[in-house]
Amino acid sequence: MKRFTVGMLAVLFGLVVTFSTVSAAELAKEGSGRTAKINVLKMGEEHVQINFDETGIVVDAPADSPFYNASFNTMGTIHAVNGNFTYSGAALWTRPNGDQIYGTFKGDGKQGVGTNTSLEIVGGQGECVGITGTLELKSGPYAKSSPKGYSMGTSVGTIRWKIP
Repeated sequence: MKRFTVGMLAVLFGLVVTFSTVSAAELAKEGSGRTAKINVLKMGEEHVQINFDETGIVVDAPADSPFYNASFNTMGTIHAVNGNFTYSGAALWTRPNGDQIYGTFKGDGKQGVGTNTSLEIVGGQGECVGITGTLELKSGPYAKSSPKGYSMGTSVGTIRWKIP
């Protein structure tokens, strides 16, 4: 079951939209933080329920994208039976100017194989009022060099949006 839990953590990090850009901001000399809070409820040998709350930042979105340098928070739940799982949740992106974009997601997968995620952009505020769109993600290979107790992965996806 511990191995399965680590596999589910990889799914969580696979949900993250990963872009890659360089920032010229001054590096903080001190700080603290947490990227994810995860609660696991084991239900025998074949079932597990995982609730998660994770945060991060979007990098490498084009400068004219509403997601450029936005932070994000996702909250959701995963239910697994015999290595097959389904999940759902919500996403919130906060742009550097404070405007926000909202989305909901759902997906499925199989332990050790990967995930398929569909996210619907359902609205926003500020310059993003009325935004709609979709994000389709497929998980990539998991990083095998993760420190014990951690899991890392990548996702490849396509995002489409429209602001009226």
